[in-house]
Amino acid sequence: MDTQQPGAGTPQPRTQGGGGDGGGGDFTAILTVLLSFIALFVMVLIAIESQKVVEKEIETKKKMAISEAEKNANVSKILMEQKLMEKDSARRQEEIENQMYMARQKCLADADFYRVMREAEANKLKLTPQYLELRYQT
Repeated sequence: MDTQQPGAGTPQPRTQGGGGDGGGGDFTAILTVLLSFIALFVMVLIAIESQKVVEKEIETKKKMAISEAEKNANVSKILMEQKLMEKDSARRQEEIENQMYMARQKCLADADFYRVMREAEANKLKLTPQYLELRYQT
């Protein structure tokens, strides 16, 4: 049985930048630094993308707030117009009622005037000398 490990007596190919036994350690160190840089680069990219997401969320919230404010302004405008229309309608209704009242009062005054004039004419016709003579003789 051979107790030697395979390849122990045979020369190993050399890697760049290294000599003999320490060559594998240099490669591992470079690989570790390279992986660290890649990890750092990925973390920076993630941070940039996270910042973009936060900015988009803020922009979306602003747009939603503006939309909500515009909606509230439109609702307020509609309610104000509705109140103005109700007041205008009530004012017109009151004007119509006043006109109806005035027309009714004029009719009553005209009727009273007509009645008084007819009574005056009837009294004028009654007050003949013969009527007065008959009236006061008794």
